[in-house]
Amino acid sequence: MLIAQVIEDKIDDSKLDPCPKEVMQQLKNTTNARIANVLAKLGANSIYTVNMVMKPAGTYAETQRISKYNYEIRVDRDRYTDGTKLFKATALIHEIIHAYFLSIVDDYNNTPSTALPSFPELFEAYVKKTYPNPSDAQHKEMADRYVDAMASALQEYDANYLINYQVYKDLAWGGLQDAPIFNKTFSPASTENNRIKNRYSCESVGRAVEHGTPNEQKPVGKPCN
Repeated sequence: MLIAQVIEDKIDDSKLDPCPKEVMQQLKNTTNARIANVLAKLGANSIYTVNMVMKPAGTYAETQRISKYNYEIRVDRDRYTDGTKLFKATALIHEIIHAYFLSIVDDYNNTPSTALPSFPELFEAYVKKTYPNPSDAQHKEMADRYVDAMASALQEYDANYLINYQVYKDLAWGGLQDAPIFNKTFSPASTENNRIKNRYSCESVGRAVEHGTPNEQKPVGKPCN
């Protein structure tokens, strides 16, 4: 936990716009939602620096490796402007975990790389840290660890105990949509697969998706303004 707390202390969110900065401050200050707790649950054991800035990105937020153990999370003020604060908390925790996964690669790689690994590749590196030759069951075990750490943080951040915990788990799984374990766990076109994707989507746009169908999901998060 000590190393995870040092990592949290080295996350600089001072350059963020008011909404994402408020979200980050809440994530740092609640008991179980604290970034340090999430990182400790995932086994963080190398100290690194994260600088959060407002810059154009390919999505709401993305993580770039600046140098060894030095990462930049870029938040795009022009994307997902109607997304709920719950979506933004999900995206920011996901990117902080993304930075942690990059640190795992840095643990084993002393040479600079020009190719930034994709999130599924980084998730694989995270799994192999514990299981060098992982089975599907071990991928699922590590995915569950990721999801549980993230979902418990989101639940405490949201502080709305009328909401079923499954909502927070679905948002956490939404961050793993591109990893092979996602479709192995939730077969394409299954009820669970659709529910997770639609939960993530409705929070990201701040309105219901697939309205009037059995797959409809409505956002439970609050807007930024």
